[in-house]
Amino acid sequence: VHYEVLLRPLAETHADAPQITTRDLLSVAERLQRITEIDRWVFRHLIGWMREHPEQVGAVGGFAIKLSGQSVVNPLFLNYLLAELGRGDLPTHKMIFTLSEIAAVEGHSQAQHFIRQLQRLGCKIMLDEFGLGTSSYTTLKTLKLDYLKIDRSLVRELASSLIDEAIVRSILETCAFLDIKTIAGFVENEDTEAKLREMGIQYIQGYLISEPVALSDLLLTEAHANSTAAQVAGVSG
Repeated sequence: VHYEVLLRPLAETHADAPQITTRDLLSVAERLQRITEIDRWVFRHLIGWMREHPEQVGAVGGFAIKLSGQSVVNPLFLNYLLAELGRGDLPTHKMIFTLSEIAAVEGHSQAQHFIRQLQRLGCKIMLDEFGLGTSSYTTLKTLKLDYLKIDRSLVRELASSLIDEAIVRSILETCAFLDIKTIAGFVENEDTEAKLREMGIQYIQGYLISEPVALSDLLLTEAHANSTAAQVAGVSG
């Protein structure tokens, strides 16, 4: 079982005041060039939890941490990651750093350096939102990836769209040739799950598997583990 680390802002507001969403928070932070601070905060809290709960970490296949494009090209942020991971007290092979396709393309040379440095320490790299951009297969040729997550727009209607099925089959075939593990996110019904399994997807993620849970509540009991199929990704936030 793998987990993706999600962010949910909590704020004390008046009862009639609108609640801030994660998307709004990240949009503002990115516009103000402050999103790397959020990425750093998420990483710091995750590794703090991992250091306090080694038994639970041992039962998890990996933790996916999505990073902004600004963080990927920020040398100070990379130095921070390398310093923390270089201490040797974390299972770096369970750290999966996730880049969006757009971020990887726009900061190509910096992204390549970022990937090389983290993989040197045993970390894994995942490309997210694949199929959304226009340079998908070129990106696959030039970046050394461990995982690839197919964009939700290709998964949502997969069970009923022959076009989406053809595209996803092409992606799976290419990834198999390049030895990249594949993930389908936003799987919300059994028809989509069955179609993906028939097509040979390696991991699925979505509300069909698990709704988000607080990281502090992530207790991998035997009952929880038995309720989730092997090689199926859940979500936590």
